Amino acid sequence: MEINYYSMTKEERDRVRQAICDRAYQEIPPAKDGQGELVVNVGWGIPLSIIKTLEREGRNDVLLQGESCCIGMGRHLEPEGDYDMHHVDPAGIPFQPMENGACTLTLADAFAFINSKRIYATFLGAFQVAANGDMANWDSGGEVLAGPGGAMALVRGARHVVVCMVENDKNGDSKLVNRCNLPLTGEGCVDLVITDKGVYKPDGKHFKVLEKYDPEQGKYVG
Repeated sequence: MEINYYSMTKEERDRVRQAICDRAYQEIPPAKDGQGELVVNVGWGIPLSIIKTLEREGRNDVLLQGESCCIGMGRHLEPEGDYDMHHVDPAGIPFQPMENGACTLTLADAFAFINSKRIYATFLGAFQVAANGDMANWDSGGEVLAGPGGAMALVRGARHVVVCMVENDKNGDSKLVNRCNLPLTGEGCVDLVITDKGVYKPDGKHFKVLEKYDPEQGKYVG
């Protein structure tokens, strides 16, 4: 029997969100010799848990970038403690800079970096993803109130765009749609979608199912 994500306890939802991010982590390959660190971006919401996966796996060849003007985000810190106000993730949560270094940029430099195609992949949440790869992660009114943030630049500037989201909204409607009816963040930009039900690839007119999520095993199976 299928369990509604929104009826789960916080602990159950956290496990599902982490499973999504553990699967997303598999889309980050090892850095090639002589290439230096891979730079990846993690957006607000579910994708932030990728930070926990990277910390658990001990990856030191990945630099996390946030449009909050920092490259080199490490583990999260308690908001009540002492921290550098410049070192916060896209949700405003403070973090410890990575052991192998971090830097703070101006907003102009941060978006120049995003637009330079130096970001290997961006992991973003979304309200809708269409079969043709269109993505909507913001709305200007109604029940959903959220701005696009840096996502409009990221879906153009990153070499790979991976959406990490819950598959259905609170009304039970799928966020995987034939055509987005919310304002678009980007057209034909999504390479992969990872949800609490499976892994999908937009294929023009359909979504190709690559893997399904097995809640009993807590992992994705082909």
